[in-house]
Amino acid sequence: MPNRNHSQSFRILSAVVLWFVASPSVVLADDVVGKIGTTEIKVDDLKATLGNLGSKEAAAVAANPNLMNQLVRSLLVQKLVLEKVRESKWDEKPEVKSQIQRVIESTLTESYLRAQSEPAEAFPSEAELETYYNTNRASLLVPRQFRLAQIYIALAKGADAATKEKADGKLKSVKKALAAKAPDFKALASEFSDEKISAGQGGEIGWVAEGEIQPEIRTQLPNLKLGSISEPLKLDDGWHVIKVLDSKEPNTPTLGEVREKLRQQLRSEKLAANTKEFLAKMLSDNPLVINEVTLAQELKKLGQ
Repeated sequence: MPNRNHSQSFRILSAVVLWFVASPSVVLADDVVGKIGTTEIKVDDLKATLGNLGSKEAAAVAANPNLMNQLVRSLLVQKLVLEKVRESKWDEKPEVKSQIQRVIESTLTESYLRAQSEPAEAFPSEAELETYYNTNRASLLVPRQFRLAQIYIALAKGADAATKEKADGKLKSVKKALAAKAPDFKALASEFSDEKISAGQGGEIGWVAEGEIQPEIRTQLPNLKLGSISEPLKLDDGWHVIKVLDSKEPNTPTLGEVREKLRQQLRSEKLAANTKEFLAKMLSDNPLVINEVTLAQELKKLGQ
């Protein structure tokens, strides 16, 4: 079961540790992926954290070295903060204890309900998968996709003169370099792009469904051949120079290609149905009663 609290903490910490640079002079043991002060993050710790993330988030991190590096940095900072928590006895404050208790109760409730409602391991059968696939073929259509790279120069609306001058200087340099014969797009993205994650990958964004691309950019794509580069496009957030690395036409995947995805979807739907049935039976055996008069009185007090 994904730990949403842990996942949320990871995202919050990730937003503030991009500046953190590990010391290149420190030699770490083979089973250690990171260290801060005297605290280490070992391979097993990293595996456990990935196991607690949602499946999609864990897959994205595992497939992207930059995100994996960011996760380790976040864990190290979290460990450092936790040391301060223990030193200050923050976790002994009554209001913090109350919050911790609510999290424990919520986690126990979800864990117990899942254990009681988990579908049988054999579900769904191959026949059930085939039936579902054939019934829902139309909804499985994958829209046209583009594999894109970009050079992004930030320039928000209302930016001051100094920011605009800096962005204009970058844009001028990029335009000049792109006008040369056989420009090195990867090198330009690494040097000039203000979107650091894609810049670290030579500007590559990855595969994007046509409908998820901003309209101003999407209208340019049919006019771009594979490997071609767009003119700089001005959007509300700044300048975008787009390169089309590859494309895929709309297609319906085979059952083999989506078998595991459909299996997880059917199991998720079955889990939800089983949980609803389990709760209905439990409430039937233990009738729920609300004191409407007292509740109304308390609500009135809260509104005063």
